Amino acid sequence: MELRRKLFPSAARAPLVSRRQMLEALLSAPIAAAACRRKSLPPFAGSLRGPSMDVGHKLREAARAAIPAHQKRTHVHVAIVGAGPSGLSAAWRLERLGIKDFVVFDLEGRPGGTSQYGDDAIVPYPWGAHYVPMPSAENRAMVELLRELGAITGIDARGAPIAAEEQLVRAPEERVFYLDRWYEGLYLRAGASADDLEQFHRFQAEIDRFADLRDGSGRRAFALPMAHGSTDADLTALDRTSMAEWLAARGFTSRRLRWWVDYACRDDYGLLASETSAWAGLFYYAARTQGKGDAAAPLLSWPHGNGRLVEHLAAVAGDRVRVGQLVADIAPRRGPGASGTPGAPGKPDASGAPVDDGVDLSVLDTASGELRGWSADHVIFAAPKFTAAHVIRPWRERPPEHLANLDYGAWMVANLHLKGRPASRGFPMAWDNVLYDSPSLGYVVATHQKLRDHGPTVWTYYYPFTSADPRADRARLLALDHAAACDVIVSDLSRAHRDLASYVERIDVFRWGHAMARPRVGHVWTDARARRAEPLGRIRFAHSDLSGIGLFEEAQYWGIHAAEDIAKSSGRTFASLLERSG
Repeated sequence: MELRRKLFPSAARAPLVSRRQMLEALLSAPIAAAACRRKSLPPFAGSLRGPSMDVGHKLREAARAAIPAHQKRTHVHVAIVGAGPSGLSAAWRLERLGIKDFVVFDLEGRPGGTSQYGDDAIVPYPWGAHYVPMPSAENRAMVELLRELGAITGIDARGAPIAAEEQLVRAPEERVFYLDRWYEGLYLRAGASADDLEQFHRFQAEIDRFADLRDGSGRRAFALPMAHGSTDADLTALDRTSMAEWLAARGFTSRRLRWWVDYACRDDYGLLASETSAWAGLFYYAARTQGKGDAAAPLLSWPHGNGRLVEHLAAVAGDRVRVGQLVADIAPRRGPGASGTPGAPGKPDASGAPVDDGVDLSVLDTASGELRGWSADHVIFAAPKFTAAHVIRPWRERPPEHLANLDYGAWMVANLHLKGRPASRGFPMAWDNVLYDSPSLGYVVATHQKLRDHGPTVWTYYYPFTSADPRADRARLLALDHAAACDVIVSDLSRAHRDLASYVERIDVFRWGHAMARPRVGHVWTDARARRAEPLGRIRFAHSDLSGIGLFEEAQYWGIHAAEDIAKSSGRTFASLLERSG
């Protein structure tokens, strides 16, 4: 009954959901029918995983109730809450600026956030984000990080970074499954009509126009990170319409083109084109193209995807990253404030909170159950912003309005451990393998970058829940147990690989209830988003949701922004990594 209720929330009283109904709800009627015609799937070994959100809520309540009024606290200059890409980027920048007195707290058992990875197979593999586009020279922060990784080896005559060939996604890069066979690329050219191709080329011309466009300050219309792009009103107005409406208004009616654009929105944002801001939809394409006539930036990837980036960042921070640490309470202290009078209550800042001279934190060790007190001169809150209302003491009773309209998508990510390669008809296996008529995004092959085209491998399968109701999507996701999730995954992929089940050794499933902020119509260029980036006294915020777009470059930008702001407040002089070069 519970699975039925969560998959079909409008059904007040309904019988238990059948296998076919479940597959229809999460895949489609034709896919469900095909799956049910085949013999039943065997049970698969594996595990059901996910971030410790429910545990976190319960432990925070228990920990707050146990906080002594005056406990001895360990002092640190900077406390960073969250060891995802933003928090680790903040730590990396502090270290490179010579500010070494910091600690990074994270609830999970390993750092990385949505870029974390697994390493218990023949190769490491991603649990989330799996690539970054080659940055432009203007993105100095990303260029510097990739240079440290050896992914950028120099600068060419035009001033553009040069990629290490072995870290670019190797060919074949992409393929799409359609009507019982695989085809090269993601845009389905096979069987395309003259009108399909004309619309495709006309769409590319529109992207070229935006990629070539510069505002009066010389900024690109769209850039990564988005802070480097234009804020002109005629561009930001695109946020008030959907990508699907933008296509329709320009006569883009080709089903193939609209599927291709819809796929891009689902891939980067976990949204259908009908729900995606047109600004974000165009950003996906134009921010990765340097100018008119240029190809999209090549992609950098590793077997464990963006896990390679967080692996490096975590290594720089070293043992200052503390996992299994739940930050239960963050309390700004009143101090000298603007008056400079020691001990006097601080004057209110722009948010109405008193200016403080430090921050107290209560941190629970989830393994030992020990509650420890910390004090910090500065805090960087690098966890998802919606959690701030549960953790920051002044906001628990009166959350600020700018937290009210946050929208996070739910995702299911699974890693299929295979003893060999299932049969594949048509174009050979690629790095990214997409099924044309599936609500999933297909799978990425972890061994592809290792030049291993035969033998054991790991496939990472991505399924975004894309409805306009994120709460209902989370309920559907959390209703899936391991067996049901495996049934959905294998039923989906078996249309392209009929013998898949016989190759599966285990399937591990990760349920991301709040995977990333989604740029829905009217959610990007808003006053609320701008306010989410404002500090609260000595608490600064850093997360990709401050941009409204869940990309590594945005997470990195905000982490570095917070770290550099702290460095400036202490009187340090340095060349910012956030300023556009050139």
